[in-house]
Amino acid sequence: MVTLKQLRERVAVTDPAKELEDCARHLREVSAEIAAGASPLAAWQQQYRLSPGPGICWQQQVARQLENQYSLLPAGMVSGIKAALQLIEHYGIEAVSVHDLLAENLESQAGMMTQRSSLIAGPQASARLLAWLPVAAIAAGELAGLGVVRILFATVIGWICLLLSAGLIAFGRWWSGALVREAERAGQNTGPLPAQLVAVLLAELVSSGQSPVAGLDALGQFGADRNLSRIAAQMRSRMEVPPAQLFGAEVGPLLEALRKVFESGADPQALLTHAGEVSRRAARQQIVVAAGRLSSLIVLPLALCFLPAFMLAGVVPAVLSLVGGFG
Repeated sequence: MVTLKQLRERVAVTDPAKELEDCARHLREVSAEIAAGASPLAAWQQQYRLSPGPGICWQQQVARQLENQYSLLPAGMVSGIKAALQLIEHYGIEAVSVHDLLAENLESQAGMMTQRSSLIAGPQASARLLAWLPVAAIAAGELAGLGVVRILFATVIGWICLLLSAGLIAFGRWWSGALVREAERAGQNTGPLPAQLVAVLLAELVSSGQSPVAGLDALGQFGADRNLSRIAAQMRSRMEVPPAQLFGAEVGPLLEALRKVFESGADPQALLTHAGEVSRRAARQQIVVAAGRLSSLIVLPLALCFLPAFMLAGVVPAVLSLVGGFG
């Protein structure tokens, strides 16, 4: 028998935002251990059973453990954590601040998930509720003694109405579901690494003495992000920052910051940190816009599918019963 506690745990696991917050707390615990004097490897060994050795990437082991513990963690975030841990080891960037940055990024993504869920909950609930209108119409007709069910199943015109209504309901559910899924994708990262995380990790690399181009190369290598490697290669060969159109809007703030660094010689760390904030704000704005668009477009399947299905399943048989003597 499933206990109430087990049921609550199962429900909690299905909440991606809560899982991201739990992982963020986990990272802050590791950060506190490092701040107390432990090495990154030792701090993570207190959390997981790792087997470091020659030719063994303990950062990969940490990533796998996180994937197992936090099954709803976005793949890009797992890659980002692994890349950050490798950058700490290979480039000596400050471990405490990097772990704190990773935790902040997770908390930000959790906040965006919560915001997205709350904004689309209304239109989503409306679509689900109105999809039951035809069933409610049939039930109302039966309670009124109009014999709606008999007309639907015992007459040719009833079968036509029933099949058309079922088809409209099925198409309306698919249509409204597609609109909701599109809204749910708003603000989500589509690359191997989250854009805002790339910006702040690059800022840390620059603060440790790496050039922006070398930092991009390192992030591309350890984060398995070909776009970052391509950007670094173009910057190195052409001595200019490539346009964002070649790599997608997500990296636009990062490329704009790098362009300012190249053109004016401004402080790259400050600009890159600001680029991370701009990316985060842009993602939140995408969520708001997508939710507003959903609220407008969800009316279409309601008006063109569910309402006609309601008329065909409930109103037409009722009229036939009253006018044509089917009752």
